[in-house]
Amino acid sequence: MFDKGHKLQIACHIRRFLFDVRQRWSCAVMIWAAVALLALCGCTREKDPNRTLRIQWKAGQSPVEITPGRHASIRSTSPTKDKEVRLDDYGEKAFWFAIGGSAELGKLELLDALPVYVQAAGHDQVVTVDIRWSADGLKSVLLVNGQAEAVFDFENEFGMCRMDRPYTEDLPWSGHGKKWNEAILKDFEGLKAGPAR
Repeated sequence: MFDKGHKLQIACHIRRFLFDVRQRWSCAVMIWAAVALLALCGCTREKDPNRTLRIQWKAGQSPVEITPGRHASIRSTSPTKDKEVRLDDYGEKAFWFAIGGSAELGKLELLDALPVYVQAAGHDQVVTVDIRWSADGLKSVLLVNGQAEAVFDFENEFGMCRMDRPYTEDLPWSGHGKKWNEAILKDFEGLKAGPAR
């Protein structure tokens, strides 16, 4: 049926096929091992203090716990308007940003930035962070451990914070900052004025 030459050719093809299968199987095992290693690295996020924790805040979400000084970025979009706020912890300092425009249209503008806290080195106290919007979606408050620390009013174009130190960059609202006033908290359902500091 097959002469010796044909049998040798068939044997070579089979050997090449088996070699290719072994090579592909080795590649598949290596890819699987790499994916498993990446997954394990992702699970050990807390061991790398320089890795930024990113959270997209949703309306009605429960407060989250973060460790100040461990690089976090928490953002929230107004439920009714093209407005956004973001808390960025850069390791030593944290700022609360007001952002206007539309991410879908690629037209976002940084409107204002307020200092929220300064973190002392070696301090590992966990805090809870909560972001709330007023019913009209034009004001946002940042709560740290249940206390209002900063507020942005998009309608009247100003921000205020308890630290009462303005951010130094030249931003559209940077000259409109106001001193902290507990009265603004009446615009947020369920919040009461806290003790004066």
